[in-house]
Amino acid sequence: MIQQNPAQIFKSESRGKLESNGQNCFSTFNFGSYFEESRKPFGILHFLNEIIVAP
Repeated sequence: MIQQNPAQIFKSESRGKLESNGQNCFSTFNFGSYFEESRKPFGILHFLNEIIVAP
């Protein structure tokens, strides 16, 4: 039988945003200066970021 684990949905509107010259970083979990008590990493997944780099 396949083991099932509870799922959690992380909406993009609730991600942390870190801006610097030349890039934007959207963090799903706590990363850098972004910290939200409910966004602790779990299992082997420690960060999930989307980084947009300027040309």
